[in-house]
Amino acid sequence: MPRSTESEIIRLLGSRFQAPEGVTGIGDDAAIIPGENPSSPDLTITTDLLAEGVHFLREGISPEALGWKSAAVNISDIAAMGAVPRWAFLSLALPRDTVSLAPLPDDSWPALFIQGFSRACKRFGVTLLGGDTSASEGGVFINVTLIGECPKGTALRRSSARPGDLICVTGTLGDSSAGLRLILERLASGTQSESGSAEADGANAGGGRTEADGASAGGGIQADRAIQGEGRIAGDGRIAGDGTFLYHGRIAGDGAIAGGAEAIANGTFFGGGNTAADGAIPGYGRIAADGTIPGDGANAGGGTFLCRGKTEADGGTSCNEASWSGNVPRAETDEAYLLKRHCRPEPRVDEGIALRLSPGVHAMMDLSDGLAADLPRILEASGVGASVDVRTLPFSPELRRTCAARGWDPVHLALCGGEDYELLFTMAPGSTPPVPHTVIGRIEGEPGLRWQGSPCSFKGFSHF
Repeated sequence: MPRSTESEIIRLLGSRFQAPEGVTGIGDDAAIIPGENPSSPDLTITTDLLAEGVHFLREGISPEALGWKSAAVNISDIAAMGAVPRWAFLSLALPRDTVSLAPLPDDSWPALFIQGFSRACKRFGVTLLGGDTSASEGGVFINVTLIGECPKGTALRRSSARPGDLICVTGTLGDSSAGLRLILERLASGTQSESGSAEADGANAGGGRTEADGASAGGGIQADRAIQGEGRIAGDGRIAGDGTFLYHGRIAGDGAIAGGAEAIANGTFFGGGNTAADGAIPGYGRIAADGTIPGDGANAGGGTFLCRGKTEADGGTSCNEASWSGNVPRAETDEAYLLKRHCRPEPRVDEGIALRLSPGVHAMMDLSDGLAADLPRILEASGVGASVDVRTLPFSPELRRTCAARGWDPVHLALCGGEDYELLFTMAPGSTPPVPHTVIGRIEGEPGLRWQGSPCSFKGFSHF
């Protein structure tokens, strides 16, 4: 007898529980509960479970990085609605060997997990309101509920794709899946040292030092996106292609981005403040003309750090093509980047808000189970089909080099691996959202998903 699929279980649940009128329930990245009156924002609510042995291996990721990731994957669901993350609830079931000492020392597993969780929440403006704890006889279990806000009736859903829409993704695909492969290889060979995750003391394997939670293996060069093209930070969405700065989570009280949609056109920062002539980011740290961070942003290991907006103890540094100085083997910096992409994903909150504000953007979700699993969810919800050209899939240079060296297929990693937490969205032709993205296909009226440029069929991640 064929095994049940995750989708079939969700369909069964949906058939037994109908959402009240006006409420969006099962079937999107988050439920939507409408505000009580026309001026009240809608609430977006999501929940996610992470189980040891299924979503992570305790020996393959530091507790601090796992704490960050547990918050980030839920924040990503809120970002996929174009909403602002606000409040969280955290429930933990822990084996007794993680809490054997009382009081818990600062370097204990729970303390480090909470440190990472709190840093992610602080980074994206989320407040923890409660939760639950329990002992576990079968590994670590983590459940997070995240609540966000969105101006009434504006959340982006999976069900709004239209024939003729372009299919787009932010960032690059396949990096996280490659990072997981590296972890599994290292565990199998006995060499895993959590080199893609952040270490609590800020030390890194190459002898340099970074901010308190931003360390990585490979000589103190952080694993994040490069400045590309004309010196704008492109891959992580911090500065869009037109120079617009996407400001993390700093939203006006009514859920609108301060400065309004005009900020997209005139290059002002979301949340207020104009770009200074020298590239300074008001309230944050200055970025010099050559991309270096003056003063405390310098890399002790000899490379140049690129500011992601913050140089505080939140991992706010990154490595890139320009900063690689040859002091560390290229393969090590590539692997550090892929490991960090897996262990410390960056929710695309700013990008989600900007896409919600952009005319012509219709449907959206985040990529958690791989494009081959997630795109069909948009197609089913919208009652449409699609063609995707696999030759257009965006790959990072780090992934390309690693795949070439190891004989991996980047297309398979991008389509089937999952956990990239980029945004997948559809938009009308001619739309110009101020978010770096890649067009990979087109929505069609004929049902089904057709892959162009490959004779293979692809299937994303499924739990069953």
